[in-house]
Amino acid sequence: MPLYPGDPLTPFVGAKKDADRNTPEESPTVMKIPVLPISYDNALPLLKAIGGPVAPERWRGALPLTYHMGPGPARVHMKLKFNRVMAPAYYVIARLPGSEFPDEWIMRGNHRDGWVFGASDPTSRHVAMMGEARAIGELMRSGWRPKRTIMYASWDAEEPGLLGSTESVEYHADELNKKGVVYLNTVSNGRGFLNMGGSHTLQPFINEIARYVEDPQTDVTVFERSLALRKVNGTLEPDHSDDIPISPLGSGSDNTPFLQHAGISSLNLGFGGENRGGSYHSAYDTYEYYTRFGDRDFMYGVTLAKVAGRATLRLAQADVLPYRFGPFADNVGKYLEEVQELADETCELTETDDSAIASGAYELAADPTKKFVPRLRNRPCHFLTLHRWRMLFLR
Repeated sequence: MPLYPGDPLTPFVGAKKDADRNTPEESPTVMKIPVLPISYDNALPLLKAIGGPVAPERWRGALPLTYHMGPGPARVHMKLKFNRVMAPAYYVIARLPGSEFPDEWIMRGNHRDGWVFGASDPTSRHVAMMGEARAIGELMRSGWRPKRTIMYASWDAEEPGLLGSTESVEYHADELNKKGVVYLNTVSNGRGFLNMGGSHTLQPFINEIARYVEDPQTDVTVFERSLALRKVNGTLEPDHSDDIPISPLGSGSDNTPFLQHAGISSLNLGFGGENRGGSYHSAYDTYEYYTRFGDRDFMYGVTLAKVAGRATLRLAQADVLPYRFGPFADNVGKYLEEVQELADETCELTETDDSAIASGAYELAADPTKKFVPRLRNRPCHFLTLHRWRMLFLR
């Protein structure tokens, strides 16, 4: 996952039975240091057994103890066992061919596998996606056909590393590069406010969709509710339009291979903010917990189906695809500014640190009763100038 998602033994190649595979020892994504998540109850005696200097404040956790840096004095023998059995992953693709542009694909997906029970993640949104597909099926019975091909995907093996979606994208990469238009993703859903993330070329489009869907708890649209939240929180960034800026997409869900490998414009949608958390990826993510503390009446599941379903249909029916490149240019300009500020700040900190090393400040600030290991000077910092690039994107 730090380098690429999907099957760690078949990088950038679809993991079919006859695919060439690396060994686990050859794979750069199979960690050489074993990692096993444990509960705080099991971690507590281990942390209590660590001595040495007190940990800096930013390194401390929230457990009821004083955090130390080590080493020792206690020693722990740990035996870990990992299951590396090869097993098939099954994903389901439903295809509705387009009547006018069959080679332009509007893709909609959600994974269906979960850690333990998975009521919120992923079932809450998978059910909404199935509701959309059912509604489109009813339209077909009336004789309707989309202009572009619509594809619905139920992904398997997302939780262990985005396996199902990534291997599908890798195996069909050539065809997707020619035909993939937009990918719409969902993962989990709750009660509250519409979260919109994705390619900024689609920012005006998804804002327009949000202006047409009513929030089930109020008499306003989901756009108006999300806008109000950002005003209250002071997180409404200035923009050259009346749109809510959507968040950029990182990794962690099935949009990753579509956006970051195939370069297909993508969106990730869902509601939340008012449901009680704490069950994520745990044995508590059950139907009982979700219906009590999540989306109690499934009203936001219906609302998500309205948002994502409208988006899918409008993309499939548009005479001209609704890309807008102004928001994309704005955001690239902002990122360049941030990189420039980070580079300048890093160089300033490096110079300050080198000055402290040269003056002997580290040695004077150290505990005189303990062995002092001199710090080495930092590598020279090269100042970075992105001014010309920033001028291309800032409007």
